[in-house]
Amino acid sequence: MNWFIKERVLHATYSSKTDIPDGLLRLTDAYEGAIPHRVGWNIPFSFLKTTSPALAPSSLTPLWNALRNKEAEYLVVYPEKDIQTKKHELLHARYRMDPVYQQEVRTLWASLSDADQKKVHVLLRGLHYPDDPDILLAEFQAYYFTAPPSFFGLTVSRTRQRTRFLSKKKSPTAKRK
Repeated sequence: MNWFIKERVLHATYSSKTDIPDGLLRLTDAYEGAIPHRVGWNIPFSFLKTTSPALAPSSLTPLWNALRNKEAEYLVVYPEKDIQTKKHELLHARYRMDPVYQQEVRTLWASLSDADQKKVHVLLRGLHYPDDPDILLAEFQAYYFTAPPSFFGLTVSRTRQRTRFLSKKKSPTAKRK
């Protein structure tokens, strides 16, 4: 695995799934449950602070160093050359690290009809995400802004909303002024 920190986010990239330490997979499962065919994932450092290092042994030294030295606030993991998954995972970091963006996402969610919210919930649960409203909302926004418009089968037009949300910053994790 390759590890690097950019804009307070610890990136861990892999070229093959065999590169991923078992301890990292255990941490991920502890955070969002076992999700089959996982390609990328993310973990807020707030979760890691409450986690026993026994779950993830010394094979994750870069992770524990970033946590101990307060160099990063979030972990994203994705295949080395998979830009789509990288964007998706970085949107999770933005959602957790940028309270203004998080509120905008909550406003977007509230603007959906009950039927559209149910579609999103059913689809995400069908992908084996846990029935945790916070994780589901984080997944909603990451898929909403990175997946094809037909992904959720929603009745609202996303073109204007996507432009409004994603054009506000160059980087998904940059701090607002």
